[in-house]
Order: sequence, then structure tokens, then C-alpha cells
Amino acid sequence: MPEAISRSSLLFALLVWLPLLACTHKPPMQTATTATAIASLTAISPRTPEASPPPPSPEEVEAAAMLGEAPVLEAPSPERDFAASAAMDVAQSDAPAAPPPSLPFARFMASSCLIDQLARTEYAEGWEGWFREPDFVPEGAPLPAPPEAQKAMRPEAIEALTQQINRTWTANPESHIADCTYVIPARECPGCAGRGSSSINYIVWLPPEASEDPGSVTSILLVVPGGNGGRTRYFLTPVPGTNIYKKKSGGLETKRRADDFREARPGEVAPIIVALDSGGFLSANGSTEFLTYDIPMHIAKTYLGRDNLEGIKLGVEGISSGARVMMDALRAKPDAFDTFGVIAMHCGGRNGITVKDLGSTEEREAWLKVLKARVDAGELHFRFSVGNRDPGWRCHMEFYDMFVKAGIFPKSEPVYECDASIKTPSLSKCTASFREDMNLYDGHGHNYGIMLEAWAPHLFWHLALLSRGEGEAAR
Repeated sequence: MPEAISRSSLLFALLVWLPLLACTHKPPMQTATTATAIASLTAISPRTPEASPPPPSPEEVEAAAMLGEAPVLEAPSPERDFAASAAMDVAQSDAPAAPPPSLPFARFMASSCLIDQLARTEYAEGWEGWFREPDFVPEGAPLPAPPEAQKAMRPEAIEALTQQINRTWTANPESHIADCTYVIPARECPGCAGRGSSSINYIVWLPPEASEDPGSVTSILLVVPGGNGGRTRYFLTPVPGTNIYKKKSGGLETKRRADDFREARPGEVAPIIVALDSGGFLSANGSTEFLTYDIPMHIAKTYLGRDNLEGIKLGVEGISSGARVMMDALRAKPDAFDTFGVIAMHCGGRNGITVKDLGSTEEREAWLKVLKARVDAGELHFRFSVGNRDPGWRCHMEFYDMFVKAGIFPKSEPVYECDASIKTPSLSKCTASFREDMNLYDGHGHNYGIMLEAWAPHLFWHLALLSRGEGEAAR
């Protein structure tokens, strides 16, 4: 009978205890004490690893592609104590995540620029026609963007790219270039042309300080091309195996040169460099306002967060017709620029500027007095370069002689570099330098060849004068 007794005992126990359990059971109360107890129980074993983060959204992918990188995703966290994790989650749930630092230019660049790429201009596409693969281009040097990169972006992608710029550029400040479009509004002013608004394109080089502390950048260098090359040639790498007669094969490597300058002079803050497509002949307010206000004000406001040009040093460098327009602007506003460099200015001949175009003798003398006062005060610096096969080289010498007579340049004898076959040095047969103010390059005409000789010295000259030294206060 033991088996029967055992079964009877079990049946009795169920009949007695089940009703008692049903009467005394209540739903658990969600109190702090209960939560603490649960946490203390579960804390003895580690929490299972967190799930991987969700895949990036299409907007994040598009934004990352515009920056040439993969989206930044938070890595899965390692295993951690459940109670500590819960406390952290509760503490963070009531406080919004801190937004990344806001750069003044981030949204404009996201909506209006190709970043670290060049637009597919006529020159860029011609340049690509000279090779199969750009294996000669150094790492980090700008390349023309693929055609699909120039499509319009959706608002969501623009917002994602804005946040990507704010997050990544402030975390790791580096130099960048961007190929941008901007609409210049028409203004009313004494020198304004009275046209409607105009759209322009430019390439901007930003020093790392623009992403770290935009207010520390206190200077701008405008680069004004002539009739060939536009803004693009300044940032391309020259195609090996070509020469100056192979059209659209050139490049002046401005990003690499500017980066090299910064590396060689640590502690200095270089200017923003802006390569334009023209001198603004047909811009909304005319070329003088274009160079002295419209572009500088746009750069200062967009990239530096300023609402005026006070304390901003402005340099300008041009070639051919671009240099001619610069001289017109200097004539109209002698206090506009801090550095003024020209290479192979369109001087003399048909439509070229001459000394006589600067006004009457009395008007020129009054203008030159203003320039001299600024030169004497260290506020204005000049540099001229031209080839002695350029049809306008003697016209350049007339400008040089005018500046010498006005006391802007000191009278100096040229330093010659001549071929060994030259017995008697002369300006027409040798390379000659009058200090750094006037440089005559032997054998070069009015073409890309003079740029290959003169561009790097001119660029470094501007950068040295416009950069703000370590410890020097912003103006």
C-alpha cells in the first residue's frame, strides 16, 4: 500500500495548498524597492551584449558620400553591469544629446558645394582626357567629381551632411577645399553696376583653423584668373608628359602648396584662399564691387561668421585680364587690398591697361600718394611678374617705373640670371629681378608657362604676408 498512501498524501496536499496560494497571490507592485531587488538579483550575471546599431539611413549614406567617407556609426558597447547600465539609461533619458559644435559654413557647404572635389567644368573634363587613370595624382589632391555627385540633394540629405561636417571637421580639423555656387545680390551703391543678381562659382581652400576656431582666421586671398583655366586649374595636378601647348593639361596644385606652407610654419594661421572664375565683369554690382566687397563679404560672413570686413586682411592675385580688372579696382579703391600680386597682366595693346588709363597726371599723383602712405605704413605690398617674351612686358616696366618715381618701389638695379652664351645681360635676354617687387622671366610669353614659373613664389609671398603669427591677436 505504500504507493496508494503516497498518492493520497499528494492529493491531500494539492487540495489544501492550492486554494491558499490562490487567495494570497497579488500582482507585483512596480516600486523602487522591487526594481532594486530585481536589479540586485540580475546584477550577478552580465547583461547580454547590446544589439548592433541600425544601418545608416539613405540620407546619412548620401551625406557621407558627399564627404567621401563612410557614415560614422557608434560601435556596439561591450558587456556591462545591468544595474549600472539601467541607471545610466535613466539619467540620459531626461537630457537631450549634446549637438555637435556648429560651424558657420556647414549648412552652406552642404547645400551649395562639392566638398573635397572639383566640379566638372570644361577645363576639368578636358584635363581628364589626357590619361586613363589619375595614378600620378598625389593622395589627397583634388579630383573632378563623378557626374552623379553633382545631382541636387534632398533636404534630409543636406541636413545629414550639415551634421556630418559639424561632427567630423570639428573633431579632426584639417584643410579642405570646396567647389561652390553663390548668388550675388544686387546692391545700391555709388560704384554698383545696377544689374540684377548674378550666380558665380568659386573654389575655396579652408585652413584647419576654420574648422577649429573660425574667428582665428583673419585674412582672405582672392585668386583672379584670365581667359583660360578658370578656377579649376589652380587646384588640379599637372598631367605628366604634357607641355604648355597641350590645352587643359595643366595644374597649379594650390591645395598642396598651401598645405606645405602651413606645415613649414606651424603656429601661423593662413588665409582662406578663394579661386574665382573671372574678375566679375558681368557680376551684379560690377567688377570693382565684386573684388572689394561682394566676394570678401560673402567669405567673411559664410566661413568666418562675421557681419563686416573690419579687421580682415584682403589679398588679391591675378593673371592677364584678371590682373587688369584688379588694377581698375585698386584705382577706384586704393585702400581695399593688403597684398596685390599680378602675373602677366593684360598690359598695353588692344584692351590692355596702360599707365594713362589711371587718369590725368594730377589724378595719378594723388592716387600714388595714397598708395605710398599705405606702403610706408606696412599696410600694402606689391609683386609683379611677367615673361620677357610677353607682348606687354615693356608696359609692365612702365608701371614699375611709375611706382619707383612715386617712391612706392625703391630704385634698384636688376639681378640677372642669363644663359652662358649671353655676354651682355639685358632685360630682353635674361631673367631679371628687381628685389621681389618686379620679376622678369626669360623666354616666357603670355601663356601658362609663366604661371608654372611664378605661381608658387607669388602664392607663398601672399601667404607669408597675410598669415597671422602665433600669439598675434586677431585684428
